[in-house]
Amino acid sequence: MGQWDDLTKTLVGANPQAFVSLFFKEAQFVALLDKELKSQRTLFADILLKILWFEYELILHLEFQRKHDPDMGQRMWEYNVYAMQAYNCKVASFALYLLPDEGIVEPPHIVSLPDGTVVHAFFYRNVKLWEVPAERLKQPGLEGLLPLLPLTRDGATHETVEDMLASLKAAHKEDLYSVAYAIAALVFKQESERAWLRRRFSMLKDILEESWAYWEMYHEAEAKAEKEGLEKGLEKGLKEGLEKGLKEGLEKGLEKGLEKGLEEGERETWRASLMLAVRRLFPALKEQAEQVGRSIEDPDQLEQIVKAIFAAQTEEEARLALTLPSHP
Repeated sequence: MGQWDDLTKTLVGANPQAFVSLFFKEAQFVALLDKELKSQRTLFADILLKILWFEYELILHLEFQRKHDPDMGQRMWEYNVYAMQAYNCKVASFALYLLPDEGIVEPPHIVSLPDGTVVHAFFYRNVKLWEVPAERLKQPGLEGLLPLLPLTRDGATHETVEDMLASLKAAHKEDLYSVAYAIAALVFKQESERAWLRRRFSMLKDILEESWAYWEMYHEAEAKAEKEGLEKGLEKGLKEGLEKGLKEGLEKGLEKGLEKGLEEGERETWRASLMLAVRRLFPALKEQAEQVGRSIEDPDQLEQIVKAIFAAQTEEEARLALTLPSHP
């Protein structure tokens, strides 16, 4: 799911109790559990929350889905069984669908013999956010879910965004503005709507930049890009170094190859960061950003452009950042 994964997991991490209260009103959040489930094979659930419900310990299992999956029933059943075995605790599973889609598999998940005899009947619950009234997420105790308002019924409107911002401020949840912006940006499709959204959130620029969620999402993405870039650069550099080492001496070739690999890795890191920033903030400039990224070899110059993109408040400012006179 890419961006959706990052956003939803950040949102749950910011206020897990809100998600617990959404499904079990009287329950209390206890702990966020390791999502890696091992048996004969390893599975990774999206979210596993340990909760206390009427003095009973349970696990709340959440799967966030951007699109339908024909094998969703099987997946939910496996996650539930694996989690129950791993933690020796009963598990309640919910599939949260973020945007409208066709072909969504409805529970229960039934496994039958050829003669129709039911072997397994697993009941989980689907939550289709576009069918949920906005008022449901505005109940006391659910303030941590307010960034999801644009995904609710008739939620992709200016009025809903304004209501979301006002409600976040009233709840002293301004640290979630960055998550709210990112979710709203994925919902609004037309360029005119995106332009309005940029203008609206540009008024909150100082708060956004001070938000822990903004820096957590940015640095997680940056770290991922850095890792991928360094791995790619090191692989390329070491390969070239080994080839050169056969001709000029293995030790000297490896040293030069590693040095070149590090430089290539830094360059690939900033190229990946540039594309990440443009895709999230100014998707209309994706093609231009790809051309600029390919044409620039200096990692420092790429870093300057990435910072300029994040600082841009309008698409025109972002376009200007991608056409600096210093470009080769």
